[in-house]
Amino acid sequence: MRESYGGTMLFYIVLFFMSIFIAFLASVIKYARVYKMKNSMINYIERQEGVTDPKEVAGELLSIGYPATSYFDVCIYKPRDDIAYYYIKLNATFSLPIVSYAFDVPIKGETRMIETGVTINSNSTAFSESNCFYDCRTADGECRYTSNDE
Repeated sequence: MRESYGGTMLFYIVLFFMSIFIAFLASVIKYARVYKMKNSMINYIERQEGVTDPKEVAGELLSIGYPATSYFDVCIYKPRDDIAYYYIKLNATFSLPIVSYAFDVPIKGETRMIETGVTINSNSTAFSESNCFYDCRTADGECRYTSNDE
């Protein structure tokens, strides 16, 4: 009887450590996936030589598989009139379903300096000198907070 109790406890210990390992592995895979999406967005912005609207960023994020219920931040900085660069922050959301707890891990990145493109022109409606759009919904590209850092 003592050996069966010891075998059961050993089985529970193995299950516990396996569940921790699987949760860690799933978290690493999710983080890497969102990191890859961030790199895809940076490549898209650099390839287009800028974007004109947060809705354009939201549409591209949806096309590469970023969740529609998630949020993102995007900023444009213009150190001079002829150059600009973008800052983007995506969120990797991790949830613990047993305790109904979720938290976001921000993944940030910047583009290289863009010397030509749509962001430099003064006819851009959404972005001007230095604008940041915070908590933009991926589903429709609407943003909660906007700052103008001129």
